[in-house]
Amino acid sequence: GQMTLGGFAAALVGLHLAPVPGPWLWLLCVAAAFLAGALWGGIAGALKARTGAHEVIVTILLNFVAVALTNYFLTRFYALPDSVRTGTIGEGAWMARFSDAFALFQGSGVSTAFPFALLAAVAADLLLLRSPLGFHWRILGGGIRRAQYARLSPARLTFLSMALAGGFAGLASSSFVLGYKHYFEEGFSSGIGYLGIAVALLARNRPAAVPLSALLFGFLSQGGLVVNQLVPREVVDLVVAAILFVFIVLDARGREGAIRWI
Repeated sequence: GQMTLGGFAAALVGLHLAPVPGPWLWLLCVAAAFLAGALWGGIAGALKARTGAHEVIVTILLNFVAVALTNYFLTRFYALPDSVRTGTIGEGAWMARFSDAFALFQGSGVSTAFPFALLAAVAADLLLLRSPLGFHWRILGGGIRRAQYARLSPARLTFLSMALAGGFAGLASSSFVLGYKHYFEEGFSSGIGYLGIAVALLARNRPAAVPLSALLFGFLSQGGLVVNQLVPREVVDLVVAAILFVFIVLDARGREGAIRWI
Protein backbone atom coordinates (compact mmCIF):
# COMPACT_ATOMS: atom_id res chain seq x y z
CA GLY A 1 0.00 0.00 0.00
CA GLN A 2 2.81 2.40 0.85
CA MET A 3 4.57 1.65 -2.43
CA THR A 4 1.35 2.00 -4.40
CA LEU A 5 0.59 5.45 -3.03
CA GLY A 6 4.25 6.50 -3.22
CA GLY A 7 4.52 5.53 -6.87
CA PHE A 8 1.21 7.20 -7.70
CA ALA A 9 2.25 10.41 -5.95
CA ALA A 10 5.57 10.46 -7.85
CA ALA A 11 3.74 9.97 -11.16
CA LEU A 12 1.23 12.74 -10.42
CA VAL A 13 4.00 15.21 -9.65
CA GLY A 14 5.90 14.12 -12.76
CA LEU A 15 2.78 14.68 -14.87
CA HIS A 16 1.51 17.96 -13.46
CA LEU A 17 4.92 19.61 -13.02
CA ALA A 18 6.53 18.29 -16.21
CA PRO A 19 7.83 21.75 -17.30
CA VAL A 20 9.89 22.11 -14.09
CA PRO A 21 13.67 21.85 -14.78
CA GLY A 22 15.12 18.35 -14.52
CA PRO A 23 16.85 18.09 -11.13
CA TRP A 24 14.07 19.96 -9.36
CA LEU A 25 11.36 17.82 -10.93
CA TRP A 26 13.22 14.68 -9.90
CA LEU A 27 13.56 15.93 -6.32
CA LEU A 28 9.88 16.85 -6.16
CA CYS A 29 8.85 13.41 -7.43
CA VAL A 30 11.08 11.62 -4.93
CA ALA A 31 9.85 13.84 -2.09
CA ALA A 32 6.22 13.15 -3.06
CA ALA A 33 6.86 9.40 -3.09
CA PHE A 34 8.53 9.55 0.32
CA LEU A 35 5.80 11.69 1.90
CA ALA A 36 2.95 9.58 0.51
CA GLY A 37 4.55 6.38 1.78
CA ALA A 38 5.29 7.98 5.15
CA LEU A 39 1.69 9.16 5.49
CA TRP A 40 0.33 5.69 4.80
CA GLY A 41 2.84 4.03 7.12
CA GLY A 42 2.12 6.67 9.75
CA ILE A 43 -1.57 5.69 9.78
CA ALA A 44 -0.62 2.13 10.75
CA GLY A 45 1.87 3.48 13.28
CA ALA A 46 -0.72 5.76 14.86
CA LEU A 47 -3.23 2.91 15.18
CA LYS A 48 -0.55 0.68 16.70
CA ALA A 49 0.49 3.40 19.15
CA ARG A 50 -3.02 4.45 20.14
CA THR A 51 -4.97 1.19 20.17
CA GLY A 52 -2.35 -1.56 20.06
CA ALA A 53 -3.71 -2.78 16.71
CA HIS A 54 -1.34 -5.30 15.12
CA GLU A 55 0.72 -3.57 12.46
CA VAL A 56 0.74 -6.56 10.10
CA ILE A 57 -3.06 -6.88 10.09
CA VAL A 58 -3.53 -3.11 9.78
CA THR A 59 -1.09 -2.71 6.89
CA ILE A 60 -2.58 -5.69 5.01
CA LEU A 61 -6.04 -4.18 5.31
CA LEU A 62 -4.72 -0.75 4.33
CA ASN A 63 -3.35 -2.35 1.15
CA PHE A 64 -6.90 -2.77 -0.14
CA VAL A 65 -7.73 0.85 0.69
CA ALA A 66 -4.59 2.13 -1.04
CA VAL A 67 -5.23 0.07 -4.17
CA ALA A 68 -8.88 1.15 -4.28
CA LEU A 69 -7.96 4.83 -3.91
CA THR A 70 -5.31 4.79 -6.60
CA ASN A 71 -7.44 2.73 -8.98
CA TYR A 72 -10.33 5.17 -8.60
CA PHE A 73 -8.24 8.24 -9.43
CA LEU A 74 -6.25 6.37 -12.07
CA THR A 75 -9.22 5.08 -14.05
CA ARG A 76 -11.30 8.25 -13.61
CA PHE A 77 -8.73 10.95 -14.31
CA TYR A 78 -5.29 9.73 -15.40
CA ALA A 79 -5.37 6.40 -17.22
CA LEU A 80 -4.64 6.33 -20.92
CA PRO A 81 -7.46 4.88 -23.08
CA ASP A 82 -7.80 1.11 -22.78
CA SER A 83 -4.96 0.88 -20.26
CA VAL A 84 -4.29 0.80 -16.53
CA ARG A 85 -1.41 3.27 -16.52
CA THR A 86 -0.84 6.98 -16.50
CA GLY A 87 0.83 8.99 -19.22
CA THR A 88 4.60 9.34 -19.32
CA ILE A 89 6.06 11.68 -16.71
CA GLY A 90 8.29 14.65 -17.59
CA GLU A 91 11.73 13.64 -18.84
CA GLY A 92 13.38 15.78 -16.18
CA ALA A 93 12.33 13.21 -13.57
CA TRP A 94 13.69 10.19 -15.44
CA MET A 95 16.49 8.17 -13.91
CA ALA A 96 18.94 6.77 -16.45
CA ARG A 97 18.85 3.05 -17.12
CA PHE A 98 22.09 1.09 -16.96
CA SER A 99 21.20 -0.56 -20.27
CA ASP A 100 21.69 2.79 -22.03
CA ALA A 101 25.38 2.77 -21.10
CA PHE A 102 26.32 -0.87 -20.53
CA ALA A 103 25.59 -3.73 -22.91
CA LEU A 104 25.71 -6.13 -19.97
CA PHE A 105 22.41 -4.72 -18.69
CA GLN A 106 20.60 -4.89 -22.02
CA GLY A 107 16.94 -5.68 -21.40
CA SER A 108 17.26 -5.00 -17.68
CA GLY A 109 15.25 -2.41 -15.76
CA VAL A 110 18.15 -1.49 -13.46
CA SER A 111 18.60 2.27 -13.26
CA THR A 112 20.52 4.87 -11.31
CA ALA A 113 17.99 4.23 -8.55
CA PHE A 114 20.20 1.28 -7.56
CA PRO A 115 23.09 3.29 -6.05
CA PHE A 116 20.52 5.44 -4.24
CA ALA A 117 19.03 2.26 -2.79
CA LEU A 118 22.47 1.27 -1.51
CA LEU A 119 22.87 4.70 0.11
CA ALA A 120 19.43 4.37 1.69
CA ALA A 121 20.36 0.99 3.17
CA VAL A 122 23.59 2.41 4.64
CA ALA A 123 21.73 5.44 6.00
CA ALA A 124 19.10 3.22 7.63
CA ASP A 125 21.83 1.05 9.14
CA LEU A 126 23.63 4.07 10.60
CA LEU A 127 20.36 5.47 11.93
CA LEU A 128 19.43 2.20 13.60
CA LEU A 129 22.80 1.32 15.08
CA ARG A 130 24.68 4.61 15.45
CA SER A 131 22.13 7.19 16.54
CA PRO A 132 20.22 7.92 19.77
CA LEU A 133 16.90 7.44 17.97
CA GLY A 134 18.01 4.05 16.68
CA PHE A 135 19.12 3.08 20.19
CA HIS A 136 15.67 4.00 21.49
CA TRP A 137 14.06 1.89 18.77
CA ARG A 138 16.19 -1.09 19.74
CA ILE A 139 15.16 -0.66 23.36
CA LEU A 140 11.51 -0.61 22.29
CA GLY A 141 12.17 -3.74 20.23
CA GLY A 142 12.98 -5.51 23.50
CA GLY A 143 9.48 -4.82 24.80
CA ILE A 144 7.24 -1.94 25.83
CA ARG A 145 8.05 -2.40 29.53
CA ARG A 146 11.72 -2.02 28.84
CA ALA A 147 11.06 1.21 26.92
CA GLN A 148 8.85 2.56 29.70
CA TYR A 149 11.48 1.70 32.28
CA ALA A 150 13.98 3.74 30.22
CA ARG A 151 11.45 6.60 30.30
CA LEU A 152 10.89 6.53 26.56
CA SER A 153 7.62 7.10 24.69
CA PRO A 154 6.60 3.83 23.00
CA ALA A 155 3.76 5.55 21.13
CA ARG A 156 6.02 8.22 19.64
CA LEU A 157 8.74 5.74 18.71
CA THR A 158 6.23 3.36 17.12
CA PHE A 159 4.70 6.12 15.02
CA LEU A 160 8.10 7.41 13.89
CA SER A 161 9.37 3.97 12.93
CA MET A 162 6.27 3.10 10.89
CA ALA A 163 6.20 6.50 9.19
CA LEU A 164 9.89 6.31 8.26
CA ALA A 165 9.52 2.74 7.02
CA GLY A 166 6.61 3.87 4.87
CA GLY A 167 8.77 6.66 3.49
CA PHE A 168 11.44 4.16 2.47
CA ALA A 169 8.74 2.07 0.76
CA GLY A 170 7.67 5.19 -1.13
CA LEU A 171 11.26 5.75 -2.23
CA ALA A 172 11.41 2.17 -3.48
CA SER A 173 8.33 2.77 -5.63
CA SER A 174 9.88 5.86 -7.16
CA SER A 175 12.57 3.67 -8.72
CA PHE A 176 9.87 1.88 -10.71
CA VAL A 177 8.14 5.07 -11.85
CA LEU A 178 11.18 7.28 -12.40
CA GLY A 179 13.81 4.74 -13.39
CA TYR A 180 12.02 1.87 -15.11
CA LYS A 181 8.61 2.52 -16.67
CA HIS A 182 8.45 6.33 -16.45
CA TYR A 183 4.76 6.06 -15.62
CA PHE A 184 2.54 4.57 -12.91
CA GLU A 185 0.96 1.22 -13.66
CA GLU A 186 -1.70 -0.59 -11.67
CA GLY A 187 -0.42 -3.61 -9.74
CA PHE A 188 3.29 -2.86 -10.10
CA SER A 189 3.93 -3.53 -6.39
CA SER A 190 1.77 -6.65 -6.04
CA GLY A 191 3.26 -9.15 -3.58
CA ILE A 192 6.39 -7.13 -2.93
CA GLY A 193 5.59 -6.60 0.75
CA TYR A 194 5.61 -10.34 1.43
CA LEU A 195 8.85 -10.72 -0.52
CA GLY A 196 10.29 -7.89 1.59
CA ILE A 197 9.63 -9.90 4.75
CA ALA A 198 11.71 -12.76 3.35
CA VAL A 199 14.47 -10.36 2.29
CA ALA A 200 14.59 -8.78 5.76
CA LEU A 201 14.57 -12.19 7.44
CA LEU A 202 17.55 -13.40 5.41
CA ALA A 203 19.34 -10.12 6.17
CA ARG A 204 18.66 -10.69 9.88
CA ASN A 205 16.99 -7.27 10.04
CA ARG A 206 20.26 -5.47 9.28
CA PRO A 207 19.61 -2.71 6.72
CA ALA A 208 23.20 -2.89 5.45
CA ALA A 209 22.70 -6.57 4.57
CA VAL A 210 19.39 -6.01 2.78
CA PRO A 211 20.93 -5.21 -0.66
CA LEU A 212 22.72 -8.57 -0.85
CA SER A 213 19.63 -10.43 0.33
CA ALA A 214 17.46 -8.52 -2.15
CA LEU A 215 19.85 -9.27 -5.01
CA LEU A 216 19.69 -12.99 -4.20
CA PHE A 217 15.90 -13.00 -4.34
CA GLY A 218 15.98 -10.82 -7.43
CA PHE A 219 18.26 -13.27 -9.23
CA LEU A 220 16.01 -16.17 -8.23
CA SER A 221 12.90 -14.32 -9.36
CA GLN A 222 14.29 -13.33 -12.75
CA GLY A 223 15.91 -16.73 -13.17
CA GLY A 224 12.51 -18.31 -12.62
CA LEU A 225 11.16 -16.37 -15.58
CA VAL A 226 14.04 -17.49 -17.78
CA VAL A 227 13.79 -21.21 -16.96
CA ASN A 228 10.01 -21.23 -16.98
CA GLN A 229 10.00 -23.03 -20.32
CA LEU A 230 12.17 -25.85 -18.95
CA VAL A 231 10.88 -26.34 -15.41
CA PRO A 232 7.70 -25.23 -13.60
CA ARG A 233 7.84 -21.78 -12.01
CA GLU A 234 6.95 -23.39 -8.67
CA VAL A 235 10.39 -25.04 -8.55
CA VAL A 236 11.94 -21.62 -7.97
CA ASP A 237 9.44 -20.96 -5.18
CA LEU A 238 10.50 -24.25 -3.57
CA VAL A 239 14.15 -23.18 -3.77
CA VAL A 240 13.32 -19.88 -2.06
CA ALA A 241 11.33 -21.68 0.62
CA ALA A 242 14.19 -24.15 1.20
CA ILE A 243 16.69 -21.28 1.58
CA LEU A 244 14.49 -19.57 4.17
CA PHE A 245 13.80 -22.82 6.04
CA VAL A 246 17.50 -23.71 6.30
CA PHE A 247 18.38 -20.18 7.35
CA ILE A 248 15.72 -20.14 10.08
CA VAL A 249 16.96 -23.46 11.45
CA LEU A 250 20.59 -22.33 11.45
CA ASP A 251 19.73 -18.97 12.97
CA ALA A 252 17.57 -20.48 15.72
CA ARG A 253 20.01 -23.14 16.84
CA GLY A 254 23.28 -21.38 16.15
CA ARG A 255 25.67 -22.63 13.50
CA GLU A 256 27.53 -25.13 15.65
CA GLY A 257 24.42 -26.53 17.27
CA ALA A 258 22.66 -26.81 13.94
CA ILE A 259 25.56 -28.65 12.35
CA ARG A 260 25.62 -31.16 15.22
CA TRP A 261 21.85 -31.58 14.97
CA ILE A 262 22.01 -32.20 11.22
